[in-house]
Amino acid sequence: MIYIVKLKMLFQVFEVLTALMIADMPPREGSQTYLLLSIALSHYNEKARWALAYYRVPYAHHLLLPWFHIFTVKPIVDSGVCTHKTRDTRSSPVSTPCLAVYDASGTKLQESFHDSHDILVYLSEKFSTPDYVNLYTSCDPEKVDEIYALEKHYDEGLGVAVRDFVYLDMHVINKWHAMLPLALVGFRNRVGLLQLLIWFGFSPLLGRMTMSIMEITPSKYQEAMQTCREDFRHASECESHLCSMSRGVIHPSTNMTI
Repeated sequence: MIYIVKLKMLFQVFEVLTALMIADMPPREGSQTYLLLSIALSHYNEKARWALAYYRVPYAHHLLLPWFHIFTVKPIVDSGVCTHKTRDTRSSPVSTPCLAVYDASGTKLQESFHDSHDILVYLSEKFSTPDYVNLYTSCDPEKVDEIYALEKHYDEGLGVAVRDFVYLDMHVINKWHAMLPLALVGFRNRVGLLQLLIWFGFSPLLGRMTMSIMEITPSKYQEAMQTCREDFRHASECESHLCSMSRGVIHPSTNMTI
């Protein structure tokens, strides 16, 4: 409970400070239409970046630090432009990745997506070509649900396990080796001076709060290790099966990075 109280107090301070610098920013570079908001440490965000790169979509990228991203994403959520129905997901509306879609002038927000799956579906439907196929329908339109089930399996199984494994390793098991690199995340990722300085000073506290809120314990660490082993074995079996079916050529839509 004490961590929650401290978190609320910090949020009140951060909301004022970060709003001055990063909240509700339209794209300024790379693209006037697509703005990707993501955090520095997240494999879920990597899915969105991979999909944008796969379809050769120009976009502006604003990198944020964990916790700070809430104050940038929330104004987009509050704008009410997200009209599509999100598939069953555990993602919070203010989580990342967040893909904001603007008009041609780059000033009017028209649509937003707040889950890696939703971003992949949107990009697949809008930008797929014979060379860069739809990630969900290219194998067989009737297998869309099966492909989504595989993606969801890795998101909620392997994805969560990797998060628990990394967080406990950084904040507990190897905290003295990880504390300074964690504090220097902002310097390495160019997140902006204000975020950088606050993160550098409060990263140990934010790390402990994260561990407490997510209830990451040594027992979950061992469970995460086992889940990683099982899912990597499952991925290898799927890849071997696909190779045998395609005579050694893996179809682009079966890329195992999901």
